[in-house]
Amino acid sequence: MTRRRSTLILTTAAALLAGGCTTFSDAASIARVNDAELDQDQFDEMLPLVADPATLEPGATGGAARTTISVWLEAQVFTQALDDAGIEIPQDVLDITTANLSDQFPTFTSVSDETRDLLVAYVAGFDLLTQLPSPPEDEVAAWFDAGPSSSGLACVAHILVETEGEAADVVDELAEAEEEGGDAAEQAAFIDLAAERSIDPSAADNGGFLSCDRADAISQQYVPPFADAALAATPGVPTDPVESDFGFHVIRLQTYAESTEQLAPLTDAGLIQVEFAVDAADIRVDSRYGTAEGLTVVPLGG
Repeated sequence: MTRRRSTLILTTAAALLAGGCTTFSDAASIARVNDAELDQDQFDEMLPLVADPATLEPGATGGAARTTISVWLEAQVFTQALDDAGIEIPQDVLDITTANLSDQFPTFTSVSDETRDLLVAYVAGFDLLTQLPSPPEDEVAAWFDAGPSSSGLACVAHILVETEGEAADVVDELAEAEEEGGDAAEQAAFIDLAAERSIDPSAADNGGFLSCDRADAISQQYVPPFADAALAATPGVPTDPVESDFGFHVIRLQTYAESTEQLAPLTDAGLIQVEFAVDAADIRVDSRYGTAEGLTVVPLGG
């Protein structure tokens, strides 16, 4: 789900994030993260660093403005998370980052100390997000098992067969296995049935497992009927038959308990920790500009 947010910030961890939407109306404040506020002066300083100045219009509230606010939200959440964890950025890293940003953006040296310090800490501290403490495992499990709409992540497996009748038989057999032996029996039955019946050539070796990934990566990687069904599924609960150009799928998202090994790289990269920091933050955006979905500002109703 990584995407380029602006000319200032390269690929970011927050690209996987999705959260609640909160707006407010306050002419003196454009956005807020906890006690920090983005006022008009700081917004005006940041806007040329994020968008092409030739495209800007006075008082604009469009895409360039939303991107600028998104960068500010991201910078505040990340730097506040590091501060809360007591993680300090080495001074030499701050100095190098300041020099690099000054070389890249001619106007960077003229912005206020507050804006410069925020953006330098944001860029310099990005690699330190891996040091954020991991949330309690039971909280991560509940978050992940609530499904992709909660976590933005999914570990996907499937059984692919040629006909809808075959797929319906698979669904019935999985239900019988669960009724007789509970979740563990259903999980084992899915792996066995994938190896026995799936026409996916890899299923015999991997029990039907495909990938653990971010929701938007799944949307891009798989055909729409499959991706839509996978992202609407509940971990541990097989779907009804899903038709695609390849045949009929029974899709099953793995639970957290089944996915800890595959999710470990995301924790090691600090991505899950950042998600929890976003959830814990009080994020608000002036309704003139849109609404915050996680750290991304989108048009109202968009």
